[in-house]
Amino acid sequence: MRGERLLWLCGAALWGLAEATLFFVVPDVLLMVLTVRHGTRVGAWAALLAAFGAAAGGGIMWLAGASAPAPTLSLVGALPAISDAMIAHVGGEMHGASWPLHLALGSFTGVPYKIYAAQAGVVGISPALLLLASIPARLPRFLLSVGLAELIRIGLARLGRERLAGRVIAIFWLLFYAAYWSLMPG
Repeated sequence: MRGERLLWLCGAALWGLAEATLFFVVPDVLLMVLTVRHGTRVGAWAALLAAFGAAAGGGIMWLAGASAPAPTLSLVGALPAISDAMIAHVGGEMHGASWPLHLALGSFTGVPYKIYAAQAGVVGISPALLLLASIPARLPRFLLSVGLAELIRIGLARLGRERLAGRVIAIFWLLFYAAYWSLMPG
């Protein structure tokens, strides 16, 4: 069982990296599944590792944005639910001293982190500052997902239906992405 948990934790870090680059499904999906399957402690560790993975992916996107701005932003714009207007809006947010706040708020507003990371490279924000800001920007939402999964598990356990938690989470994410991809321009 310990080896399985370690594999899942590594998967969370890789998912964080993938979603910060070109993958378009958030690590929260895996974090919630891990939480109901292995507990809140494993979920919280996975959230931390996903945040570090996201920061690493942000570094990749920063490098791409700094070295090839137009092709990078074009590639990001080709992903589901990302529009040119969203990319331009984030580009505006990354100018000035309040960019870390926008980076953090993006985690809760449906604006993909990958856009912020790429635009940070385009506008010349220090990669070290981006990496330092990325973990505290990503981690709260990841931990919120872990907490939500635990609440679902506890609620279903009180009803004697704890085994349904994984299905409830799967249905939640299917409905979430059906709505997100159909409502977000892109």
